[in-house]
Amino acid sequence: MRILLLYNNECALELVTMLEKIGHIVKTCDFKIDINYFNNNSFDLIISYTYRYIINKDVIKIFKDKCINIHNSYLPFNKGTNPNLWSILEGTPKGVTIHWVNEKVDDGDIIAQRLVDFDEKDTLMSSYYKLDTVAKELIIQILPYFSYWKKMSKKSISDGTYHSLSQSKKLLNLINNSYSIMIKDLKLFIKMKLLDYL
Repeated sequence: MRILLLYNNECALELVTMLEKIGHIVKTCDFKIDINYFNNNSFDLIISYTYRYIINKDVIKIFKDKCINIHNSYLPFNKGTNPNLWSILEGTPKGVTIHWVNEKVDDGDIIAQRLVDFDEKDTLMSSYYKLDTVAKELIIQILPYFSYWKKMSKKSISDGTYHSLSQSKKLLNLINNSYSIMIKDLKLFIKMKLLDYL
């Protein structure tokens, strides 16, 4: 299979090695693409993982059944940015989801999901890497069943939650962008910081 991996975070590049090891041809892209990108490139599957841009609707239309996103949250909870941060603060299920891309953010039908446990000694960083590891394992596990993905897909059971980049930035500023803060301290720390503003 010829795969285009759209990414932003360097951790996503490990997926290239994993996919190539099982026989796929992978091209990577970390810039904003549009339909012109595909004039000289053809792909069997587009995987968006950590990609910072919303995929162009014309690209989605052409690759309707060939464009997926790996999102490090248990959708429909924590659509948008920094899902591990929000799952901790809001007490929502933690996990990863592979879903079809549509024109809304993290909204397409779900292909596969897996819950992930964090413990109190985990930090924002270690919780992120736990999700990252499971996300990569899950895509490798389900890839052989690509032809069944449409039949496996399901709609979200609710609207869930969404968090914008500006919301996440405000919270990360409160903790001085310290990804080493322990989960057990995170809620208390933010609550204390918010009280300082009152």
